Amino acid sequence: MTNEHIRTLRLLWLSSVAVIGVIAIACSREENSVAPDRPAGDDPPRVTEPPTPETTPDQESLAELERLTALGYIGWTTEEADPQQSGLALANDKLACPGYYLYNSRNLCEAVLVDHRGRRLNSWRLPHRYWSHVELSPNGDLVIIGAENIPNQPRMGITAGNYIARMSWDGELLSKTHVRAHHDFEVLPGNRIITLLEYHHSIPEYRENVTVFDNEVAVLSDRGEVIESVSLYKLFVSHPDVLPLQRVPVMDYGDGRFVDPFHVNSVEWLDPAPSLRGTHDIYTGSKVLICVRFQDLVCVIDWESKRPVWVWGRGELDCPHHASLLDNGHILVFDNGRGRRFSRVVEVDPRSGGIVWQYKAANPQDFFSVSRGAAQRLPNGNTLITESDRARAFQVTPLGEIVWEFHNPVLNRASRRATIVRMEYYDLPYVNAILRAVANRG
Repeated sequence: MTNEHIRTLRLLWLSSVAVIGVIAIACSREENSVAPDRPAGDDPPRVTEPPTPETTPDQESLAELERLTALGYIGWTTEEADPQQSGLALANDKLACPGYYLYNSRNLCEAVLVDHRGRRLNSWRLPHRYWSHVELSPNGDLVIIGAENIPNQPRMGITAGNYIARMSWDGELLSKTHVRAHHDFEVLPGNRIITLLEYHHSIPEYRENVTVFDNEVAVLSDRGEVIESVSLYKLFVSHPDVLPLQRVPVMDYGDGRFVDPFHVNSVEWLDPAPSLRGTHDIYTGSKVLICVRFQDLVCVIDWESKRPVWVWGRGELDCPHHASLLDNGHILVFDNGRGRRFSRVVEVDPRSGGIVWQYKAANPQDFFSVSRGAAQRLPNGNTLITESDRARAFQVTPLGEIVWEFHNPVLNRASRRATIVRMEYYDLPYVNAILRAVANRG
């Protein structure tokens, strides 16, 4: 981390703390209750020597970074909304990709499905603490990863209140399985789910007197049981030449001190086109793609051997989110740019390691989300982008022209919008089949 990086983050903190600090008090950190330690008999391996950071900021700068990191995920925008831009703000019928859009508002625990005109088709809601991610099943059920309040829980980390749930098209809660899952999931064949779990360790060789948050990539049964998993801590420690570990600031939060170096925010089971096999190792066998925010990288894991086979982003990405494999074999990533104060979306070719396409605003600061964010390639070649912290989603052409734009219409009494975790596109046949099935049931 350079001094310029530190100065930029200090400016970001000073300019936002007055507003965000108030919001952060009301909006809980996404992982804010203690999870049990990893079950006995599966302790993490010890490091013979602690990994060294690329740079060591001075104490004053480190404190600024700690405070910035502690702000967590805001539930409302920091700027007053323009009511004239609520809902659909732009739709170019010739260039936009027709279809349906599902988005969720984290702290409202609400998901909404709209058509390309921004008209609401359906919505789901529960009186819980937050929803991290939602997906629409082919039968019209909504699958949710979220959390509810559990009495008498300490205020640090993932809690037993985290769950994976399913709601019917009509809003009935069909199932809810408590599991320490967070951020992302994907439903696999056989109703298995691949997701992210959080565990806490004491690792003196890494940080003394500090709780280390470890993440696991895990495949769960339909009852929430762990079938198979890999620890990010073990992955980094076992492959230091491929995955050199960056240190991150120690945080004082609630009931203790913690450090969150293995913060994974997206997971995807890769299903590449047959034509890609043989062109790179990531397109063969069972592979999983993850995005590791505070390590500034995306990584492909060979699921059978539990080893990293492709790593990219260090020196290019800045606290990224939501990596996904495209049909052409490239990987799309939302690059938050927390330090540089503007976001972009990049498409990288794993075979060359080069960026082959990117989007950033003409005035870069006009597109910026400190946290969250997502990008999805659409069937017509456009890219759907979620600018989470500004409660905005928009669609751009390959040339970067904005041809569809949506702003969350939910405002609070202070005229702040409810932030959008992620907006996801579903094509016309997918949703129309659901609508026909629902009509036949009625």
